[in-house]
Amino acid sequence: MPLGNWKVSAVAASFLVALLLLLAGEQVFYRWEVQRPLLASLRALPGIEGAALARSGEEVLLRVRLGKAIDLPATYQALTAASRRFLKDERFALQLQDTRTPYLQETLRLMQYGIQEGIATGRFREMASTLEGLALQRRLEHYRLDVDAENVYLALGKEGHYLYAVFPRRQGSLSSSPSSGGTEREAEVGQVEAEGR
Repeated sequence: MPLGNWKVSAVAASFLVALLLLLAGEQVFYRWEVQRPLLASLRALPGIEGAALARSGEEVLLRVRLGKAIDLPATYQALTAASRRFLKDERFALQLQDTRTPYLQETLRLMQYGIQEGIATGRFREMASTLEGLALQRRLEHYRLDVDAENVYLALGKEGHYLYAVFPRRQGSLSSSPSSGGTEREAEVGQVEAEGR
């Protein structure tokens, strides 16, 4: 009987070692074939100062640090396309980091009502006029509003600091969460996060 137990133990140990090697191999493959090329692709895009990847359960979180005065719609679309190209059907969140200040955050808070109204009603000219008035009132050095079929893009700048926000035009297509200067805070409307599936 001891010989039989030894065989069962050896088979179980071999199976466990094989399983561990398989899981380790999968992680190495993911790092070399997905993670590294994806991050290199993101970092190579114009206006991108840095990118990092983290896993949160079933979702991949891509944190991307943006430079100053970028073309937000083009940058956002390029980031989303590169992420989908490498992650394929994997669920991901794209979180853009900026250099927002409390003043710019307060400006965003004031503007988001006009943005949400514009999205809900489709009256984008009125939205643009309202936001331009607020930008002048708040004496922003940089203000840019863009609208496409998917999103409303807002870029604000003052005293060398920038705030970037993307608002989805369709319910459920994108969600928002904050991040600036490399720190995470409680979720609020206005910071960019795209979800891919």
